[in-house]
Formats: sequence, C-alpha cells, structure tokens
Amino acid sequence: MQPEQMIASAIERCGCRLEFLQAEGSVVLKAYLNPLRERAARTEGGASGMVRQGRWLLLAPCEEQLVREGAQFVRRCVGKAEEKFILERVEKVCWNGKPVYLWGLAVPVQEGRG
Repeated sequence: MQPEQMIASAIERCGCRLEFLQAEGSVVLKAYLNPLRERAARTEGGASGMVRQGRWLLLAPCEEQLVREGAQFVRRCVGKAEEKFILERVEKVCWNGKPVYLWGLAVPVQEGRG
C-alpha cells in the first residue's frame, strides 16, 4: 500500500466530519482532528495523555484546497456543543518528493473573535 493510500485509509477510519466555512456557504470534509499532545510547559494531564491547551492537530487529504492558513471550520459531535476552529499553520507532507497529506495546527475560536 502506498503512503498516500495509508493516510487516506487512516483519515477515513479515524477522521471526523468538519464543516469549512466560506463566503458562498460551507463544505464538509473528513479529516483527522485531535488535541495536540506534547511534553512541555503549558500541558495538563488528560485521559489519553498530556494536552496542550488550545492547540489541535489536523491531518487532511493533500488535494484538499479548503485546508489553508486562516480557514475556519466547525466540528460537531453528538452530545456536545459545536466547536469552531481557525487554522494557524498548514504544511504539505511529502514522501519521495510526492505530496501525501496536509497537516495543520488549529486553535479554537474564542467568543467575539472570528
């Protein structure tokens, strides 16, 4: 299996539906979104490890044009309030010179911002 196929399969299995907000409406995209975990200052313990407050990791298909710095999206989960995020940084990840997926850092949008 090629690296891009492995990533696409993982996103399909573990990803969630995110609604990207645009001037002409919204578009739903399946991507992986999870709190960023690291060993550094400003972390706190959580059920699945150390969570840095306010930063999330996003992995998305490489060909997706919606995933860009400054893009806003909404995550809706059953039984939880919707959460709105903005992408601070987005980078392509390549394997043998070929783009495989996009990774990004997202932060929750605070009330009155965005």
